[in-house]
Amino acid sequence: MPSRKSKRARLSAPAHSPPLTNGNNALHASFTSWSQARGITINGVAPARLPGRGMGLITTRRIRKSEKLVIVPEKAMLCPRPSEQKGLSPQARLASTLLALSRSDDADYAQCRSVWPSSHDFRTGLAWFASEDRNWDLKDLFPPSLVRMLERLRRDMQTDREALDEDEGEDFAYHWAIANTRSFSWKPPGKREGVMVLYGFTLPDSADDSISLDDTMLPHFTPDQRQTLEAVGYLGNYSLTPTTGEVCFRTQVALRTTLLTANEWEYFMASGEDIADDKTDEVRVLLCGMIRARMTGMAGTKQKLDDARQSGMGNEMVLSSILERWRQIIDALQKYIDPI
Repeated sequence: MPSRKSKRARLSAPAHSPPLTNGNNALHASFTSWSQARGITINGVAPARLPGRGMGLITTRRIRKSEKLVIVPEKAMLCPRPSEQKGLSPQARLASTLLALSRSDDADYAQCRSVWPSSHDFRTGLAWFASEDRNWDLKDLFPPSLVRMLERLRRDMQTDREALDEDEGEDFAYHWAIANTRSFSWKPPGKREGVMVLYGFTLPDSADDSISLDDTMLPHFTPDQRQTLEAVGYLGNYSLTPTTGEVCFRTQVALRTTLLTANEWEYFMASGEDIADDKTDEVRVLLCGMIRARMTGMAGTKQKLDDARQSGMGNEMVLSSILERWRQIIDALQKYIDPI
């Protein structure tokens, strides 16, 4: 397990964050009062505009371990309405409910929407939001692991749209984005790329981050090796943890297919130990060679994306965030191969 000694920096007072504009102050003050009147408890946190990340919460004092910050009683929750349609995702059910409320001039909905991001915020900050998006035309220049996550999210949104028989308008996309990014209908991802895909910004160094090695390793496996790995459930999903410089066990197993006999490999897969000589150093050298081969094209791809951004081919905020992710990936891989 990677070390978790590093902790998130705490803010002792909201003054550390940029002040809200008068309009935002009024809206959030009104929303806070409205929430408290409905029995919601707000303890030690306050809204603030976070540079490059939109609106969020900051602490207003030192927070004790296990302290409850916001308590929302069930009666104050905006919950999905029952649906006769079977098999709908939680996001689809909530998006459908929000759409219906938006079309009925519901007062509670209006109060909530006053502090939500706008369609413009989503359009300029999320690479997956618009069905026809000029950012998406540049996807071949994105990190492949990021493209896979974006494609999955866009596919999920389209599936929910079709299940609810909604047209291609932006109303559904907006409320589906709210259900995915501003609700408790599911647990959002905490890793860098998951946060980036859903919220449009990258996190600084984090013990939860991992760099996908699939596109680095898979091209080097023979068809027989791929078949062997797939048969035991070890084909793909390989990763490097930047903060520790360690690769996952799946990576260790996969790389040993090229170094060990069948019996030795099966023993390592079952025990996590080499039956004879320790192959750790050989595995690292092998992986470093694969990484070097992969990195020959990474810098060029990143530069092409930056050129596209500077020429106005995509949205500045979205492409800048993706470029930052490229930097994080390249830096992590370079740090891993430097000692070899």
